[in-house]
Amino acid sequence: MSLFYFGLRHHIRPVVFLTLAGILVTGCSRPTDRPDSALETAQTEEEEVAPYTRSSVDIPLPTFSFATLSGDTIQHDDLTGKITLVNFWATWCGPCVYEIPELVVLYDDWKDRNFEIIGVSMDDEGFEIVGPFAEDFAINYPVVIDDGTLADEMGGVYALPTTFIVDATGTVTDRFIGLFPVDEIRDELDAMIKGTE
Repeated sequence: MSLFYFGLRHHIRPVVFLTLAGILVTGCSRPTDRPDSALETAQTEEEEVAPYTRSSVDIPLPTFSFATLSGDTIQHDDLTGKITLVNFWATWCGPCVYEIPELVVLYDDWKDRNFEIIGVSMDDEGFEIVGPFAEDFAINYPVVIDDGTLADEMGGVYALPTTFIVDATGTVTDRFIGLFPVDEIRDELDAMIKGTE
């Protein structure tokens, strides 16, 4: 059975996504963005599809420098000594919109610790569409726009949302395709952050 991917190309209010929450499976993807291996699973019709898949990465964080939505600049060197989530998303992606409020809360809880979240929008329209969206959702962490270069350098983003964990040494350790499991991974992230304090 193939994983079910879908995307929404229009800005829709969060209340609609509460209705869609029951059918969120893995993420959004344009068909040409996925390798064949990402389309195949060993699941039977009786098995439930996980809301995310986790895999080890173990590569250095690529060199980058981005202008943020707020007008600042964020570079890879700024993340040294911090535990970082690099979250690839888009305004047209239903599961992305669904997970953003949890990331906002997580960032608010840990903003004074050695922790960072970078929201990497894959929207072709850039800040013109991302700016109002970020304001509507009160996104409180840095948001940047990627043309696909960073996504490729981080080992590939085959569906949205995709979130990478970067450790304090600047190593990309894990990739989560689908909804990032904030509640499940919170203790693990907390332990990683404590290791830097």
